[in-house]
Amino acid sequence: MLELTPGSTHFEGPIGPDVFGQHAPPFRTNIVHVWGAATGGCVEFVGEKRRINRRGTFIASTRRGMLVMPVRRGMPVMPDEAEWMIQRGIADLTSRSLRTTDATSASLRGMACGLIAPRTGNLPANKTQTSAAGCLRLGRCVVRAVLLVWMLTLVTVLGSELPAETPPSDVFGQRRPLLEIDEPRLLAAGLQKIAAEHLTLYTDCPISEEINQLGKVFDAAYPQWCHFFGVTPGERPWRMRGFLIRDADQCRRLGILPEWLPPFGNGYSVGDILWCYEQASDYYRRHLLLHEGTHGFVRAHFGDAVPPWYNEGIAELLGTHFWDGNRLILGYVPRSREESPLWGRVKIVRDAVEKGQALSLEEVLNFGPTAHREVGPYGWCWAATALFDHDPRFRNTFRSIITLSNRPDFNQQFLTRLGDRWHEAQWQWMILTSNLNYGYDFEREACNFARGKALLPSGGVVRVVADRGWQNSRLWLEAGRTYSLTARGRYIVVQDQPPWESEPQGITIRYVNGKPLGVLLAAIIPDAPPDPRTELATPGSFFQPYVVGRELVLSPPRSGTLLLRINDAPAELADNQGDVTVTVQPIGGS
Repeated sequence: MLELTPGSTHFEGPIGPDVFGQHAPPFRTNIVHVWGAATGGCVEFVGEKRRINRRGTFIASTRRGMLVMPVRRGMPVMPDEAEWMIQRGIADLTSRSLRTTDATSASLRGMACGLIAPRTGNLPANKTQTSAAGCLRLGRCVVRAVLLVWMLTLVTVLGSELPAETPPSDVFGQRRPLLEIDEPRLLAAGLQKIAAEHLTLYTDCPISEEINQLGKVFDAAYPQWCHFFGVTPGERPWRMRGFLIRDADQCRRLGILPEWLPPFGNGYSVGDILWCYEQASDYYRRHLLLHEGTHGFVRAHFGDAVPPWYNEGIAELLGTHFWDGNRLILGYVPRSREESPLWGRVKIVRDAVEKGQALSLEEVLNFGPTAHREVGPYGWCWAATALFDHDPRFRNTFRSIITLSNRPDFNQQFLTRLGDRWHEAQWQWMILTSNLNYGYDFEREACNFARGKALLPSGGVVRVVADRGWQNSRLWLEAGRTYSLTARGRYIVVQDQPPWESEPQGITIRYVNGKPLGVLLAAIIPDAPPDPRTELATPGSFFQPYVVGRELVLSPPRSGTLLLRINDAPAELADNQGDVTVTVQPIGGS
C-alpha cells in the first residue's frame, strides 16, 4: 500500500507485469484535489476517458468532464483498472470526479493511490459541509484510498462525449505508460514526419512514394472502419501517432521504442500509438499499418477487452486490403501471392491442414491471450473472421458483436446470437479449410447443410450448377448400403477463346486440389460436425471427397446427407456456366 503525505500533488507508482512477464517503469500522475467526509469522498484528477469496459465496468466521458460512480465499501479492486485510471491522469484534457461511499476506508489491492488533504475554498457547498473530524482525519493521516473499484452502474452522464483519446493499453489489454513524443528532437535526429488527418507517422526510412502514401491510406481506411463498426464519421475526433522503424537501436536511443514494450516481430500498438518495422513488401507494410490502426480504432471507440480471436482476427481482416494508389478496399481477399507479398495467411492454414494440424472453429474461438506470440494463429483468426464477415449468413451477427466488447461472456453471447447458424458455420469452416486459396469466393462456396431425406426406392435426381461450390442434394444415404451415382451434362469451367467445356469426368490437362478440373465430386456429411482432424483421412469428407465422374458405385462408411460439386478453384467459380444432372439410385435391398 503506497502512502502519501498530506498536501501531495502527485502519485507515483509501479506498473505490474504484462502477459510477457515484463515490467514497465514507474509512472507519475498529477492529482488536482480531493474532498471527503466520513460518509463520502471525491477525487478529482487530470485526465479524460471516453467509454471503455473492462470486466463489466463502464466509463463514459462528458463535455463537462464529470462522471459520478457509486462504489460499495470493501469491494475487491482489479489492479489493472486502477493502473489504467492512474495512467489516464497523465493526460491533460479535462478533470473528472469520482464519488465513493467512503473514500477514507476504501482499499486498493495490488496498487494504491493516496487522497490528499481536502481543499474547501472552491468546492460546492455540499462538499464543504463536512465534519471537522473527517477533514482533520483526511488532513493529517496517511490515507489509503482507491481511484477505481469494480463499478456497479453508470449513474450520470452529462452532455456529449469528449474527443476520443485512447487508454494506454495494448492489444492484450495491458496498461502501459503514455509515451511522450519530442517531435523537434526526432526531426533533428533525421526522422521524417508524414502528417495526415488521422495519423502522424514518424520514420527513419527514406521517404519513397509508397511510404509517403501511408497517411493517405490511413485516412482512406477511417470511413471504412466507421462503416464496419457502425460509428458515425467525425462523431468524435480520433487520430493515432506511429513509428515506421528501420533502425531499432536508433529509435531506442531516441526513446520512441521504450524498454517496456515486449519484443515484437512486425507491429505493435498501445493506446493511440503504433509501431511497425520496415518491410521488404509495400503491401505488407500497409497491412501492418492498417492492422495496428484497426486495433487503435477499436480500442478508442469500444475498449480492448475482446477475445484474442476477435481482437487479432478483426485486425487481420481489415488489415488485408486492396490499394491502387487512389482506392482502398479493406477486408479484401487477395487473389494471389503476388498481390499480397509476405502476407502468407492462406499458406499458414493450408500448410497446417497438409500436416494434419487442422483446427476446429471452436478451437480458434478459444485461443488464449498468449497464442499470438506465434504467427500461426494470425492465419487461423483471419480465416475465421473472413468466414464470418464474407458469408452473408453470418455477416450481420458478426458485425454486431463489437457491442459485446468488455463482456466476459463475449463468445457465449456470439454463439447465442448465431443460434442454429453456429452449426452451419462449423460445417462451412470445414469446407473453407479443405480448399482455402487466394481469391476464395465465400459467397459462392456457401453451402446449405439441411439434413437430407431418405432416398426412395425409385431413387432421386439432382441438378448441380457449375458456378457454385458444394451443393446439397437433400438426399440421405445410409451407411452400409450401396448406391449408384450417374452424371450427365456439359458446362464451361474456363472462359477463354474458345471456352473450356467439361463433362462430369473433368479435364485432365489441369488439376485443382489434386483432381481434374471440372470433375464431379461427392461428400457425405453426418448431422453433427466432427473434429476436422478426424475428417482429414475420412473417405467422403470435404478433405477426401469421392470422385464421381460419369458414374460411381458407392457404399458409404457413414450415414449422412449427400453433397455434390463440380471441381474448380474457389476463386474461379464466378465465370462458370452450365450444370450437370446426377441420378442417385439404391442398389439391392434395404
